[in-house]
Amino acid sequence: MTQLPRHIVITLLNITILSIGVAPHSFGQTNPRKPGQTGPPNPASKPILHISLIGDAGYAEPANDAPIRAIGRAAREIETPELTVFLGDNIYGNGMPPAGDEDRGLAESVLDTQLKIFSEDTTMAGIFIPGNHDWDGMGEDGRASVTRQSDYIRRATGSRIRLLPDSARPGPVLVMRNDVLQVIALDSQWWLHKYDKPFYPGAATDSATQEAIADSLHWLLSEFEGKVSIILTHHPLETHGPHGGYFPVTDHIFPLRNINSWLWLPLPVLGSAYPIARASGYSEQDVT
Repeated sequence: MTQLPRHIVITLLNITILSIGVAPHSFGQTNPRKPGQTGPPNPASKPILHISLIGDAGYAEPANDAPIRAIGRAAREIETPELTVFLGDNIYGNGMPPAGDEDRGLAESVLDTQLKIFSEDTTMAGIFIPGNHDWDGMGEDGRASVTRQSDYIRRATGSRIRLLPDSARPGPVLVMRNDVLQVIALDSQWWLHKYDKPFYPGAATDSATQEAIADSLHWLLSEFEGKVSIILTHHPLETHGPHGGYFPVTDHIFPLRNINSWLWLPLPVLGSAYPIARASGYSEQDVT
């Protein structure tokens, strides 16, 4: 969410879903109101899905791609169907520039480093979720930046890997559904973006779009009540870190360490100004 030092910072979570029976799944159904029903269950009990969730990989490059390559190796060893999700801020700091821009080559290299784990010798499925940096770092070119990233991923993988929701649309998108599990993609930065953005189909205003999104998401969750729903989005609904207004004591006393880790210069009282501002709603990226 906030820009990080120039090295890959990965938040990785692996989830294995166990169930009795596996039904066919759908991939990338956009803005569903009435998703189709699944087929009959298989009586054999076995794992049905292994999910790898990766956050903030926007500085990925060959020199620091060991965590990403490890996911690819693991996928080749797991018999359970594998889904890998890049949870936004896929390109720091302003997303995918237009063709011909001096930073375009670097942005493509960052995405290529992430995409290479979806090699031909694995059946791993994958999707990318947009984050605030993918929306032109929350700038005016956000919609176009997300669309360019979506187009690049689609072309590079023959549409096998997708950015969802596609083309800067808000979602929700039903990624997959089976007997006990559904996976939904939602673009949380769409809600925070101040500039041009597409509305929900059939909605003419921002507020109408928000209502339609909430209604569609509620319908998906209520229809699947009592089962497992996973919502993939860049921003957490709850956080106990800086984006939730929680700062360690060291941030109040040694605030310059947020600039350089070796700046142990004590600035009590003055050092509290930034954490207090963040907790008061200074950043639109914070849950306050």
